[in-house]
Formats: sequence, C-alpha cells, structure tokens
Amino acid sequence: MIPYLEQRRDMASSYTMVYVPVGNRHKGFSKPTISVGYCTPKRCLVAIAVSMVIGTVIIQLLLSFRHYLRDIHLRTDKDGELVIISKKIASKHNAVCLDGSSVPGYYMKEGIDEGEQKWLIMIPHSDWCNSMEDCRSSITSPLKGTMKKAPVTLQFTDILSSDPAENAYFADWNMIRLVPCSGSSYLGNGSVPQSDNYNKELRLNGAAVLAATLEHIISTTDISKSKQVVLYGEGSGAISALAYTNYIKSTLFVPNFTTLLSSGLLFDTRKSHFNVDKFFQLHNIKGNTVLRNCDSLTCLNAEQLLRSPRTSPVVVYTVGVPLWPLTTMYGCQNETDCTAKGYREKYFKAVTGLHTQHLQIRKLITILSHCDWSLKTTVTKEDPRIVNRSIYEILVESLSGNVKTAIYIDNGDCKGKGS
Repeated sequence: MIPYLEQRRDMASSYTMVYVPVGNRHKGFSKPTISVGYCTPKRCLVAIAVSMVIGTVIIQLLLSFRHYLRDIHLRTDKDGELVIISKKIASKHNAVCLDGSSVPGYYMKEGIDEGEQKWLIMIPHSDWCNSMEDCRSSITSPLKGTMKKAPVTLQFTDILSSDPAENAYFADWNMIRLVPCSGSSYLGNGSVPQSDNYNKELRLNGAAVLAATLEHIISTTDISKSKQVVLYGEGSGAISALAYTNYIKSTLFVPNFTTLLSSGLLFDTRKSHFNVDKFFQLHNIKGNTVLRNCDSLTCLNAEQLLRSPRTSPVVVYTVGVPLWPLTTMYGCQNETDCTAKGYREKYFKAVTGLHTQHLQIRKLITILSHCDWSLKTTVTKEDPRIVNRSIYEILVESLSGNVKTAIYIDNGDCKGKGS
C-alpha cells in the first residue's frame, strides 16, 4: 500500500499538502514540529567545562585514595616484594642465575616518612658450591641457584623488620634483600657456561648478576638521592659485602655509606675445612676485576680485604656462636660442638686481634657478644649489655657516626651484667 497526499483547506482558504500515512487515513494527524536544539554553542561549552571540572575532581579523589591505600600498605606490610631485573639490563650484563635460564631478582620494601631517603641493602648468607655436582644440586632450590618458583613475597625479620618495637633504627627505611643465585655470593666471574656430567649448562657469573642488580636498582628507584646507605652482609654475604664495599659505594654514588658485617668477617682460607681452592678455581674468582690482584686464595681473607683502601666505616658485630665461619673453617657440627672445642673463643680472639691490627688504618667498630641475641629495640634485663648499654644501642651509635673506632666485648656471663 502506498501513502497518499490529502488536500486540506486551512483557515486562510489556502491549500496545504499534508502527508498522511496509509494506516492513519481516518485518524487525526498533527503536523510535526522541529524543537530548538539543546546543544547550542554556548550550552556546549558550558557542558564541556562542567564535565572537565567534575572529571578532574574525580581523578584527584581517586589518586588521593590510591596514595592513601599505598600509605596503609607500606605501614602495615611486613614483607619484601619480589622484583625481577629487566631482561634488557640482564642481557646487557649477561646475567643469569646458576641454572643458566632464570633472570636474577631481589626483594624490596619501600621506606616511609624520614626513611624514604635511607637504604639498607642486605647480602644474605648463601651456600657456596665448589664442584659441578654441588652446584647442580642448588639449581632446583629457589633463591639459591634459580629464581624459578621464587615466592612473590618474603618475610622480613630482624634487621629487615619494619616493626619499630623490634628494629626502631631501620624500621622505616627502604630495605632490599639481594638474592645471590650464582653459588658464590656474587664473587664468581665465569664468562662461559660450564657443563656438568649430565650436559646441563650452569652459569657461574656472580659478579655480572651483582652489576645487573645494582643497575636495575639505580634505574628504578631514587637511591642515588639517598641520605644514608648501609650495606649489610651476613655469613658468607659478609665476605662479599666487605669485598664489594668500594664498588657498590661508587656505583650507587652515595656519600654516606657504611658497611655492616655479621658473623662471617673472619674467613681464613688457610684453615678452611671447606675446599676453597676448588671454589676459587671453579668460579674463576681470579678473573673478577673488582677484586684487584685477587690471584690467590688470600684475597678472600679478612686481613687482605681490610687492607684495601676505603673511605667508609666498617662495623662488625658477632653474637652467640657464629656457625658459618666456624663450621666452614673448623668443621665443627653445631653450637655445642663448636663451643666445647673452643672454636668460638678462638674466633673471638682472632677477630679482636684483627681489630687491633687495623686500628689505626681505618674506621673499624667491632662488637662481640658471647650470648645468643637478636636485633631488637626492646631490651630486657637478660639481654647482654656492654658498658651499661645494649648491643642494639651501641650498633645504632656506630652507624650514626657517633663512634669512630672502638671495640666492645661483653664479659660472657650472658645475664645482662655486661662488662
């Protein structure tokens, strides 16, 4: 059916052509009208301006809420979060873990308030491997020879604790726990893959892993603007921390730098129960350009490392029975065995002699306690005290620069009386 045109006479006796749909032929039909458009130029401009203002307010509220949530997260979170080095930086340094495939990483917790410009970098104790079979056994263990299956978060305790009740001095600092995944605490310099008896290629390039890690930290944080940096080495990590003090300080380009060493300073390769000669050769430590003139095992001895010129102070503290150096050097099995055989006292005397030998050469603060003790702010009557001060108080004074060169040793009664 086709619509038709109907003629209608209006009041002015003129004819008007009106379009009438077929379905409405016998129904009333009003003339359509065109309403004035809503968005005139003026109205459009006003609408756009109002929308922009509202949008800006919403964005600001969302950002404020985001910062609020981030602040709550930083103040309540006790764990370090996994950071994987960018593949570009890792490739530049040819840096991979012992397993030859995984990219290195580290754990980090951001600082808050005044601690935003202070940094604590920890090189933890890690197992050294001195044969291909020994190294191969480490590649299946996360954080030892591989980053595969590494936990997304890692609990930070003791000196890395963000609880002021346990660790008031460092609690609000930026904290980084490095992951030496090369079987050498970053000392190795193997430039080519090594194959074991199962044709499995292993990479023994700890120095390259450290270089890549430092570059990634510099490129992704504000550490170059820091007011204070403390490099903390624990166990075997203490050897690396002392060996790399000048290198890390110059790489980070920070003026206020202190090296803190725990339970591992005195590592005597001449008396080691661990076969250091194999370790030295396997990881090509002689080729490590950072360790200048390191052509023999003696370059890993504390005496040799302390002779290296340095401008930053070194703080050493040893508490209880330092198992790693004792079991590694003397082969004793546990705390009771090491103490019964007199190795702890022998170790303490050696560290005391080492301090005296280098007393006039550089800023060296040594703290020794016979008692098992963990870093904590809250001090009880049973905690060891030296000259009426807790070890924590002495440690803080030393790191604050209030102590130049000194040695502190308790009397060994471990009943809080001190010496």
